[in-house]
Amino acid sequence: MLYVIWGISFLFTIIYAFNNKNSKVYRLPVLIELFIFMWILSGWSSGAYDVEIGISRYVNYASFQSFTEIGYNSLIIAAHSIGMNYRLFFVMCSLFELVIMFWFVEKNSVKSPIVFGLFLIYPSFIYFQYIRNIFAFTFVLIALDALINKKKGYIIKYIIFIVLATTIHASSLFFLLYLPISFIKQKTAIITVMVTAILLYFSAGISQFSNIITSLVGQEKTDIVLRTTTNEEGGIGRIFGLAFSILTFFIIFIILKYFFKISMKGDTVRTFVNINLLSFIFIPLTLNFGVGFARIPTLLCIVNYVFLVNKISEVESQKQRLIIYFTLALFLIGSIFLNIRNIEYRQLVFYPFFNNNELMRWLFY
Repeated sequence: MLYVIWGISFLFTIIYAFNNKNSKVYRLPVLIELFIFMWILSGWSSGAYDVEIGISRYVNYASFQSFTEIGYNSLIIAAHSIGMNYRLFFVMCSLFELVIMFWFVEKNSVKSPIVFGLFLIYPSFIYFQYIRNIFAFTFVLIALDALINKKKGYIIKYIIFIVLATTIHASSLFFLLYLPISFIKQKTAIITVMVTAILLYFSAGISQFSNIITSLVGQEKTDIVLRTTTNEEGGIGRIFGLAFSILTFFIIFIILKYFFKISMKGDTVRTFVNINLLSFIFIPLTLNFGVGFARIPTLLCIVNYVFLVNKISEVESQKQRLIIYFTLALFLIGSIFLNIRNIEYRQLVFYPFFNNNELMRWLFY
């Protein structure tokens, strides 16, 4: 049933895209439908590998306390103290996450339904399985809004919300790097990222990186991460998929700048380009340190779509805009294929995520 609702939701965004004259009329109904669908998709998810880990972390929280971040652990303890079961907990968390996501997209995008339409293609079904990551990323979105709009005191606000996110998931600490890199020129950012990626690729760089992480999160969590490197089967495919996803942003960026002559100047453009350049360091980190680092560029997709949709909207011809969206959609479909090409991944992640949704099973089975 979720497959059907997914198709209907995506169809609504296409109708919105084709109805320029009535876009304001369609906008609110489409957003409401998308919100409800995503809430069902995330709040009642069950069965997929990462989702089941999230449920286990809640139900058996005492077993995970020693290596669970203080913010998330405190939230779970508080929920247990008032008798909240895991499903109500995740439904409430999902509601909070989606409210912030829709707030961020609606505030920063000129055509928010199209942003969510692209998100439905990729990486929605992957994104909503990262139970703890996306809860932390909710605070990161608030921080990124401050970084993008650069209102008074935005640096302090950015740091505060990244610190809050880090108390939910330690990987959020890496978003602090977005602050300094947003200030530097693109050429400097390219050189900085290249040097950093090369250092992280070789064992000396990984050793230093490991020491830094250990000093921040402790040896136990570092050892857990080190046990999830991509030396496992499927590592090369994972790295290729990650690189393909990162390059999608830059390919559409180049098409807009050089083929459609869209202006790519200003602080906001530099911020988006530089934080996407930084995503390349997650390739050696994923390869040599832990597969969890591959999640960060995936989380960033919704932010990238805000930027790309805004820039595509500057193309005057609707026909040309649709061509660009079609091109982008092909790349996103390619990203889906790279993720679900493995039968084990389909059986453990993709199929159960859509087929085991607890609300759908209660309503229709």
